[in-house]
Amino acid sequence: MAIESSSVPISIRGRYFYKGDERFFVRGVVYQPSRHDDSRGTINDPLSDDRIQELQQSIPLFIELGVNTLYIYSIDNKKPHAEAMTLLDNAGIYVVVTVATPFCSINRSKPYGSYNIANVTSFLKTASIMAGYPNTLGIVAGDSVINSYPSLQAAPVLKAVIRDIKRYLAWSNKTNGTRLLPVSYSIASVPSITHAPGLLEYLYLGDTKSTIDFCMPKSYSWAGESSMQWSGWDRLVSRFKEFAIPTFLSEYGTNIYKPRQFHETKALYSSAMTKVFSGGCVYQFNEAPNRYGLVVMPHTAEELFFKMDDSTHNQVTETRETDQGKLYIYGDFENYKTALAEPIDYDHNWDTMEHEAAERCNADTAQITWPWGPDFQMPETCIDWANIAELVERSPLETTAQRFENTHIA
Repeated sequence: MAIESSSVPISIRGRYFYKGDERFFVRGVVYQPSRHDDSRGTINDPLSDDRIQELQQSIPLFIELGVNTLYIYSIDNKKPHAEAMTLLDNAGIYVVVTVATPFCSINRSKPYGSYNIANVTSFLKTASIMAGYPNTLGIVAGDSVINSYPSLQAAPVLKAVIRDIKRYLAWSNKTNGTRLLPVSYSIASVPSITHAPGLLEYLYLGDTKSTIDFCMPKSYSWAGESSMQWSGWDRLVSRFKEFAIPTFLSEYGTNIYKPRQFHETKALYSSAMTKVFSGGCVYQFNEAPNRYGLVVMPHTAEELFFKMDDSTHNQVTETRETDQGKLYIYGDFENYKTALAEPIDYDHNWDTMEHEAAERCNADTAQITWPWGPDFQMPETCIDWANIAELVERSPLETTAQRFENTHIA
């Protein structure tokens, strides 16, 4: 049953997102904090209700930053999420969630072997969970599955996963009244994949029952004092301007220079970008060993990283005392907050490309030559659709041993 809330589900018209009648821009951050007790066989799920205290600490900071969207890499579909999603909903924050986990995903080196009932059923179950919330912006069929020329062989399998998710969502909408969520793919920051014709066109063209509804490229090419031309973001705009679906950056914000100034955020919400792009998600909210965090939360695994590395201490601009302990605010947090506070520059009269969006289904992808060659075709569904309710809604719990048995490492 749909949850009563103050938020309005995001809709798609051609190449743009809308919240009601107003265009919606993703002003987001990647959110996947570690935890002290992460252990073998467990899924790091920041939206599970058993981690509600962490989320309650973070939400005021999301609001202070000015973000409206979280990108979540994975959730545990064996756990409840209603309390966490309601808290985010009440804060006006949307989520985008990937259906895969470290233990259940498409293996880029053996994609056809990893397209199986166990994996796809798990994907559908995650989609089922997220379809119950009004503040789910969309779901992601895979993140950076294809990151090299050889891994392009996974493209037909990825499209099969998209097809199965969309078929399940249509069934659930008709049977249970749940939402028809849009489905996406998060594209690796690899120019030979992002800019070369092939993968994007394959996922975009053809029967909309198996195509992506919005696009999520990553980009770390803007570093420090740069420009649209020096960073290559002008080429990014040129690459995506012909696609009549919404596009936003699933990750951006290189940390080559610290603290990050987020000049690229200002560019992202300028008219040079907003005609094609609908914002993006900075990587990432919580500190980690890769030093991309905006904050160090008290009593977390991130606090251990922080305390073990003295070089990070000069990045702190503010230390706040909380009921849980010390909260460290980095200069990155303040700079991203400042960048997001600037107005978004766009024209209400820009073409939404709704006609082009409708026409893309007319392309016959079977008649197009793709980079991975004719030997790799989209597999027939592995799901027994006649028993879909029992398969998804009554699937047995995995044990830790089974998770490791099903793990696919690329």
